[in-house]
Amino acid sequence: MPNKMIAEIQKKSELQKQHTIQVIYRMLDECKEINYYTVAETAGVSRPFLYRYSEISSLIDACRISGMNKRDLQQEVIRLRFQK
Repeated sequence: MPNKMIAEIQKKSELQKQHTIQVIYRMLDECKEINYYTVAETAGVSRPFLYRYSEISSLIDACRISGMNKRDLQQEVIRLRFQK
């Protein structure tokens, strides 16, 4: 029973992570400001959630620092996924 609960929590967390990345893409498409506060508010997650996952925090930092466009962001996501 506990293993099933852990698996469900991990699945939910992974779905939230993917949702948050999609929100960042959408915000870029809409030329919205990308920072921890705006992403957390738009994605409906907490700021600690954003910091917990290096893929997400790296994307936010890259967008904030470089003014990254959507194509650059997609390449960064691919790079981070294969870095594991």
